[in-house]
Amino acid sequence: VLVMESFLSMAPDWSWRGTRPSEGAQTRASTRRPVLVEQPAPPGYANPMPPAAPPIPIRLRLWNTDQTWLTTAPPTPVLPGLPDLAALRAAAEELTGSAVWLLSFHRSDPIEARFCRADQHIGDTSRKTPWSAPAWRRDVARWISGAIGPHTLEQRRVWGRSTVLRVETPAGEELWFKESYGLPPGEGVALALAARSGLAVPEVVAAGGHRALMRPLGGLPLGDTSPEIWGQAMAELVRFQREADPAEWVAAGCRDLREVDWHAQIRGLLAAYALPMDAAGALAARFEALWDLPATVLPWDLGPCNLRWLGDRVQAFDWSDVVVGPPAMLLDRWFNECPEGSPERAAVTAAWLEAWAGLGEEAWRVTRRCALLLEVLRYHSELAWLDADSPLAARLRRMNAQQLRRQLDAL
Repeated sequence: VLVMESFLSMAPDWSWRGTRPSEGAQTRASTRRPVLVEQPAPPGYANPMPPAAPPIPIRLRLWNTDQTWLTTAPPTPVLPGLPDLAALRAAAEELTGSAVWLLSFHRSDPIEARFCRADQHIGDTSRKTPWSAPAWRRDVARWISGAIGPHTLEQRRVWGRSTVLRVETPAGEELWFKESYGLPPGEGVALALAARSGLAVPEVVAAGGHRALMRPLGGLPLGDTSPEIWGQAMAELVRFQREADPAEWVAAGCRDLREVDWHAQIRGLLAAYALPMDAAGALAARFEALWDLPATVLPWDLGPCNLRWLGDRVQAFDWSDVVVGPPAMLLDRWFNECPEGSPERAAVTAAWLEAWAGLGEEAWRVTRRCALLLEVLRYHSELAWLDADSPLAARLRRMNAQQLRRQLDAL
């Protein structure tokens, strides 16, 4: 688990590359569209390869020493401007001759990445998240050993409040460990509740509150399928929303957006970015119509990048951030990955409107008017989990301020 202050994936682009796997085989999930293809794709699959982004200069610093190295790393496919952590960790291990754990990014010129040797015992590097301290790694290793016995761990992904490890047994079996922090009800609890509602989720080997140890994913990344399958996947997620009991999720600790004081939230948001406070009432009024819509379980990150197609159904594998809220908020991540005018967006929109036919298109319009502002509020809350000098925190603040100004200009 990369011990870095980031809420977005910093791992390589786990895209299908050239040879289509057999049905049910484990493949690496696409993180965004278009999928990168290194060899000719099969008939009917044609995504152009985007131009290669230049490498990012990085200063590596060994924790609590003056030892530094200058190197470069390719940018992460998810967030250009920040380096791919797998490549960066490999560079650090080659330079130092030992296994390392990356700890944090800091704004400088070039960006500074601090790390420690994997066997180095150091104090807490941050008060933000548990995995910023070696003690957390030792505790996780003991927890996994109690579940499956001997194993090895490898850093793979990190977000502001969740992190992922690849686990391998001496027999070569691959498992995945995920832990979330400050996001109730927690990965393990959410996976169990989702499975009871009939949605396909990763098979859980062991779970405890915010932790879950899972078997590899099945099928194909949704991004490797057709627009028709995107529509089928959306219809299946809406069926889950209609069948899942919001009261059960709230009782398990899930946050309920109906209980939020939106006027206070928006006033705080405008104050944080030094924007005119007289717009707070108009912005908050947008949310009032939302609560006339049915309350549904809203897995906020279940966009196409976190879904697999198993041949006849969809598998959902990111349950860190789940709330109870209005149904169309589910579409935010989808629309980020299928641009206006694309066949995927048309299929997804049609599937949602058909599945929620009783609500009508007005429900769609009401929710979509609030979507961007709610996304800004969500990302602003992530700043509490990022170090102040993190380059990602600076990027988030700029993005939030720009989006808020657009909202104000549209009033």
